[in-house]
Amino acid sequence: MKKSSFTFIIILAIAATAFGQSYTLKGKLIDKQEDTPLFGAYIIITEKDNNGSGNAISEDDGTFIIENLPNGVYNIKVTYVGYDTYEQELTINGTDLNLGIVDMRSGSVDLSQVVVTGKQVLATQDGDTTSFNANAFKVNPDADAEDLIKKMPGVVIQDGKVQAQGEEVQEVLVDGKPFFGNDPTAALKSLPAEVIDKIQVFDQKSEQAQFTGFDDGNTTKTINIVTKSNMRNGQFGKVYAGYGYEDRYQVGGNNNFFSGNRRISIIGMSNNINQQNFAADDLLGVVGSSRGRRGGRGGGGNSFNVRQQNGITTTNALGVNYSDKWGKKFNISGSYFFNRSDNSLTQNLNRDFLDIEEVTESYQEFSASNSTNINHRVNARMEYKIDDKNSISFRPRLTIQQNDGADSTFGQTVLGSTLLNDANNVFGSDLSAINYSGNLLYRHRFNTPRRTISFNVSSGYNNRIGTSNLLSQNNYFFPSNRADTLDQFANTDNNGWNMSGNISYTEPIGKKGMLMINTRRTYNQSTSFVETFDYEEETLDYTGFNPLLSNNFDNNNVSQQIGAGYNYRPSRDLMMMVRVTGQRATLINDQTYPIETEVTRSFNNVLPFVMFRYNKSKTENLRVFYRTSTRTPTSTQLQDVLDNSNPLQLSIGNPGLNQAYTQSVFLRYKKTNTDKATVFYTLVSASFTNDHITNSTYLARNGNPIFDNLNVSPGAQLTQPVNLDGYQNFRTFLTYGVPVTPIKSNFNLNLSANYIRTPGLINDELNFSNSYTYGAGITLSSNISENVDFTLTSNTSINQVRNTLIPTSNSQYLDQRTQFTINLISPKGLVFRTEASHQFYSGLSDGFNENYLIWNAAVAQKFLKDRRGELSLTLFDILKQNTSIRRNITDIYIEDVQTEVLQQYVMLTFRYQIRNFGKAPEKQENDWEKRKRERGF
Repeated sequence: MKKSSFTFIIILAIAATAFGQSYTLKGKLIDKQEDTPLFGAYIIITEKDNNGSGNAISEDDGTFIIENLPNGVYNIKVTYVGYDTYEQELTINGTDLNLGIVDMRSGSVDLSQVVVTGKQVLATQDGDTTSFNANAFKVNPDADAEDLIKKMPGVVIQDGKVQAQGEEVQEVLVDGKPFFGNDPTAALKSLPAEVIDKIQVFDQKSEQAQFTGFDDGNTTKTINIVTKSNMRNGQFGKVYAGYGYEDRYQVGGNNNFFSGNRRISIIGMSNNINQQNFAADDLLGVVGSSRGRRGGRGGGGNSFNVRQQNGITTTNALGVNYSDKWGKKFNISGSYFFNRSDNSLTQNLNRDFLDIEEVTESYQEFSASNSTNINHRVNARMEYKIDDKNSISFRPRLTIQQNDGADSTFGQTVLGSTLLNDANNVFGSDLSAINYSGNLLYRHRFNTPRRTISFNVSSGYNNRIGTSNLLSQNNYFFPSNRADTLDQFANTDNNGWNMSGNISYTEPIGKKGMLMINTRRTYNQSTSFVETFDYEEETLDYTGFNPLLSNNFDNNNVSQQIGAGYNYRPSRDLMMMVRVTGQRATLINDQTYPIETEVTRSFNNVLPFVMFRYNKSKTENLRVFYRTSTRTPTSTQLQDVLDNSNPLQLSIGNPGLNQAYTQSVFLRYKKTNTDKATVFYTLVSASFTNDHITNSTYLARNGNPIFDNLNVSPGAQLTQPVNLDGYQNFRTFLTYGVPVTPIKSNFNLNLSANYIRTPGLINDELNFSNSYTYGAGITLSSNISENVDFTLTSNTSINQVRNTLIPTSNSQYLDQRTQFTINLISPKGLVFRTEASHQFYSGLSDGFNENYLIWNAAVAQKFLKDRRGELSLTLFDILKQNTSIRRNITDIYIEDVQTEVLQQYVMLTFRYQIRNFGKAPEKQENDWEKRKRERGF
């Protein structure tokens, strides 16, 4: 551990002693006559001889807590619309105070004569959990959870990914239970907004931390959707069907069956208008191999309904989610997905390489592809509570994939205005993959409080097999004219398995401390087998074995960790944790051909971790993290086999790669003002990496001997992974949300700044690519009524790239996106919807700068009982300007990509909202409620 790490720990330790003694007031608000808790009541407590000592908002179960109260005499005042004000004098003298049950009585005033001027409670905060009151955000009656959550401060949904407070959301729960695995957007699309009571955003602790109480700092950004209690017993969802110009169609829907603990949800779709349901990892299993990068482009995000895929796509999909409690001790949840996606795509690409010469070398490409991807995905979670002291859980996951693809590509490399080479090639692949993982966890709690032990065993298996064909005509004009033709067939078989075991033990140290000792051993084994054959005229078949493009490679990775941590928590509001882990990793690489080699590498690392958490109040907190980690090279990066699926853009692995070692610091501050209905978040992070795994690139006109060694033309470009020091990443993010009362709307401001320093080698010379990004975004969303709903968003980013090796290659570009949506419903059920999205790119390559507007509009009529039916006519891309452009920046090149997308169509669609709610079942006390009751609530 470096000296700076020890200094950081000492500073936090000193800070931990800087806070004085204080006490807590708590209670529970109910309406005894209705036997219901009161959520959203406003509680304020003031010292008798002073003003403003604390305030709170009651939770959904009626409970409230006010902390950091010194000894003294106080007045407490509770207000709730429609109820008499509750007031009482109380004294805090050396101990916490529990008011118990507070009965709020309905007021006797004539509400028809009263004008309510108080503000709706927008959000509350308790530690890491921010709870948004769904009633404070007005959306249309048929809106779903995604429409609702977009209005909430700090929440952004873009390209199929959900971000909250600057971090990517990796899981969505419904009433605390897993919902559709790890696909956040699936849950948001499946639930109507009207069944939602609250949206909770929080950092979900690991199962280990939740059980032991030892906060290990391993968290997952999570959203919990709390449904309304009177809508947890019924059936709800929607179905739709539409048909339009040029045989465009869509049909689908979702249906949810809720009955107490039993939840069944079904979601499905079939369309040819680019509505997809697959996630990026649904493709990587089959197209992530070195020879399989073609035929599966597009997609993104871990979601069931993600952004429109580039190209023209036909999708058929079905998903089922199930959760229940079997008896008093067994909880189960699981989901199954099936999807098939048929995609056709054309794409233009321009890649400018950094070069020490005054003239830039660039690669330009036009490609057209067709692909079919089929995916089955199963997730499950089973938990059995043996007794109060023992539990066991199991999490299996299985994915089965099939991908068939073919594309034709024309590419050329240009130096200034001089053509260096060109190639016409056709590449086809037929790939399949299976991926399985499972995690088994046993936990035991001893009679001594906070003394626990747990055993965790996880295992996994993956297999990726397939065939591919490459037919390519290549012309090289440097250093001399030369032409060749490649006609090759390849078999690929990549498989691997892994297993790890972990034991963790916690022991209380006094009343305020806790010690954790853990050990983990992990074993990973992977095999890569590639056989490539050249077509031979003599046999009229692929019989010419090509050893340079073939490989048989085994990679074994054994890792042993042992660590100890200390958690110090003098009060609920203050916590510090220090943990140190020793790690030894051994890599054994065994290659059979083309050359028999065996390389064994060992790495020893010390991995410190420090966490500091301070709650200044229930609505304001600070989190600071310092952590270290290692990254092991993948088997693809290690295997010494040439990938020539694009003969002009070659790549090869590097068996000599080391582990990368990263140190990072993360600071986050949150504050929610319930009185002013404002929310504020900010985070700052920095990371530094030694032995960063990056690229070494040899440009087309480079005469490096590596081209001769691999028996390929020096007119191509070659990339190989290498280790380099000096990688840095700095990031800041700020969001502020506030209601705009005069226009009954909510305003949200986002500011961000990122800096990334990436090392790379270009013709064996070191370059540092320094990328600066400055962003600002605003969101103005209406809160007028269910019949008037609008949202205005605008995001601008300025991007600058500065290179140390070639300053003349520095660049700057602007990306500005603005979107306005409005939904209006007349008293007679006539609906008008329109959406306008403006995109402005400036500073890109010639021919890629864009300034375009995508305008969609629809008119609809609601009918049937409760206006559950709707017939709409939609015109998509009225101005015929839809396009897709993106810029990618690496350590060795800047790339602009323009792809084909779906353009104008007209569609007539019928939708029906399903709503059938029965009487709520009797409420049963769950484990969380039991623990609260045992502690005095």
